[in-house]
Amino acid sequence: TALVIRALGLVVGKIVKDELDDVADVAVYADVAVLSVKRLIATDTITSAAQALIETNELDYDTSQVTTRRVGHVLKKMRFSNGRVSRATKRGWMVSLEDVIRWANSYGLEARAITGIDIRPHYTNGNNGSNGNNGNINAVADSTALNPWQGVL
Repeated sequence: TALVIRALGLVVGKIVKDELDDVADVAVYADVAVLSVKRLIATDTITSAAQALIETNELDYDTSQVTTRRVGHVLKKMRFSNGRVSRATKRGWMVSLEDVIRWANSYGLEARAITGIDIRPHYTNGNNGSNGNNGNINAVADSTALNPWQGVL
């Protein structure tokens, strides 16, 4: 599963980099339009990315064991939705950058390392608000103002 997440990060990171090619610094500031866009990625593309990761990083996996069927089962277990653009195209999976980041974090992988994109979190710490006034102790409260239903029953 971790290998498939790395392969997804590689593929989705490349797609996002190509989409954001206009920007000199490829940094995603948690833009909803970039993070949540679902992209259709073919199963054989993810499989070839996983096999390339095995060969380049010299991982202890057998590349003949990494097949499209096994990758498809892993993606199905991860609850990605599968789809097809038309009958002429191959089957694929709807994957967003947000999904890759979430799965990478849950498996202890660093999203920046597997996608190649500087992903900045959307949360920032702001200043705390100032304290409010508690009221005047010396003011006498009108009893009817505090309880307008007094004496009704």
